[in-house]
Amino acid sequence: MIRKNLFFKECVIKLGFIYLVLIALNFIFLEYRTSQNMWWANIIIFSGHSKLAFSITALMIITLIYGFYLWFKALLKFVVWGEDLLLLRFLYLAYLLLTPIIITIFVSELFSMFLTNPYAQSKP
Repeated sequence: MIRKNLFFKECVIKLGFIYLVLIALNFIFLEYRTSQNMWWANIIIFSGHSKLAFSITALMIITLIYGFYLWFKALLKFVVWGEDLLLLRFLYLAYLLLTPIIITIFVSELFSMFLTNPYAQSKP
């Protein structure tokens, strides 16, 4: 039971918070980039545009690296070095692999519905 509580704390809570922070930073980045009429720019070009753009980009990259570190640490701790039953380790692996994919698909659908469309004025 202690191991399951530890998995919930380290994976569901911590990684879930990292996912939410990344979603918020991506939303801020995309909206700010569009509001500056630089919807065409990639992240490298846009981060050199202003101090605020660089700050947003740096926060995104730092959060992404820290999230990957936590994800990899959880993968090693619960799946590779875990002493639980094989079925439970498989469920941990499935959760760790599928959650980022599902969140990415869900958030990309939300972003496509709610973000500003830079081509809205040029549609026939």
